[in-house]
Amino acid sequence: LQHMVSQFETKSRGLISCRKTHAFKALDTYVKQSKASLSVIVLLKKHSLGNSHWEKLKKLSGVDSNHSDHLSLRDVLEMQLGEKPQEVASVINEANQEAKISKELNTIAQFWSEAEFDVKDLGKDGYILLSSGLRDSSPFVR
Repeated sequence: LQHMVSQFETKSRGLISCRKTHAFKALDTYVKQSKASLSVIVLLKKHSLGNSHWEKLKKLSGVDSNHSDHLSLRDVLEMQLGEKPQEVASVINEANQEAKISKELNTIAQFWSEAEFDVKDLGKDGYILLSSGLRDSSPFVR
């Protein structure tokens, strides 16, 4: 699609006599809007966008929140998010940061779920940690 838009722009520069027609102006406007939308659509392909982020984008665009959970390309284009690239970038950045934090938390949770400790019962004096094997293999223990 991006190639087709660029190709149209290049070819339309040579159509000087048509530029003043209503049809050309309408098509030119549509192509410019589509070009802006395509840039946003490329950003929206991120897998880190969750339902809450799509809801924010729907609210940002003013699209009815009763849309199905599965948005089509047509739905996304109708949201006209190309008109608000900074706001869309902010939502996408938020989604990416949340995904990064979630991944790190999962790594930490996985590590600690597998951690083992050897302890010795000292009776009335309590317990002593003999070894854990954590120091060499963990970025979480210093």
